[in-house]
Amino acid sequence: MSVVVQLSGVSKSFGAMPVITGLSLEVGEGELLALLGPSGCGKTTVLRLIAGFERPDEGEIVLSSRLVAGGRVWVPPEERGVGMVFQDYALFPHLTVAQNIAFGLHRLSADDRQRRIAEVMALAGLAELGDRYPYQLSGGQQQRVALARALAPSPRLVLLDEPFSNLDTDLRAQIRPEVERILRGANTTALLVTHDQEEAMDMGDRMGILNNGRLEQLDRPETVYHWPATRFVADFVGQADFLAGRVADKTILTEIGAFPCKLGLADGARVEMMLRPDDVQLFPDEAGGAEIIARRFRGPQNLYTIRLPSGKHVHSSQPSTVLFDPGMRVNLKVELSHVVAFPIVD
Repeated sequence: MSVVVQLSGVSKSFGAMPVITGLSLEVGEGELLALLGPSGCGKTTVLRLIAGFERPDEGEIVLSSRLVAGGRVWVPPEERGVGMVFQDYALFPHLTVAQNIAFGLHRLSADDRQRRIAEVMALAGLAELGDRYPYQLSGGQQQRVALARALAPSPRLVLLDEPFSNLDTDLRAQIRPEVERILRGANTTALLVTHDQEEAMDMGDRMGILNNGRLEQLDRPETVYHWPATRFVADFVGQADFLAGRVADKTILTEIGAFPCKLGLADGARVEMMLRPDDVQLFPDEAGGAEIIARRFRGPQNLYTIRLPSGKHVHSSQPSTVLFDPGMRVNLKVELSHVVAFPIVD
């Protein structure tokens, strides 16, 4: 698989504030990579650097084996062959759907331009909407027009900046598969920026986790969730609790039990062991050492907050039909397929 995007040691600051620090990553041909992170972590800046809207202070950016930024080389945005879908779609209100899509096709002949417009409108499910104006479209339709416009010039790379943020929850869930279908159907490489974990895990072949401008982990969503590389990733991706423990003879000793550890940690090491809510099972017991203090109904499941004897809180995910009352005493059983723990640095 050839590499479409390559960033090597890219850094960017605005004034005295570093936004991206030493970022290196590759995106393969046909891959959909999701960049995930909290607000202000530098996600959108990465897209702007790749698109050419910002210049890196250090490092190199290579697109399809062509150096576009680095050293004395600078290729302007219009010559990079990159499509962009903005957060607010940025459609031209005075142009129809077909005219919006045609905007980047001025180099084609009239016949080829009409042929390409028809192709991407069919791919995006817009064939019947060509004469409408943006104000006559739903949010989901406007998004598909923005994506069709980005795809029309046949770019090797499409950048999507928080493309679902303006849609309500139900519409986001409906539109995500449509957008992925369109991208896959066009055989286009894509880089999606989002702060929504579900979007990143649902759409990304791989997902990268950014924190304060640094890439903390880049891997398949399943690997990032089950084997987080850092405590930040463990805490940010999915819900996690952390129990203090100490390593003894390849075992982590905690207040709720001992857990075998194959992480190569030295005896006596102090660690925090990660628990996911679906790792924790509850068993009512009037003499139990833990107490349920809250229940949150989440539709298909209940999320229980449990207070341990030390006062530490952990969470347990149970089916929606399993109802326990706050104040109930319980015992816990933790079933881990593998142990994830992070050393405590004094």
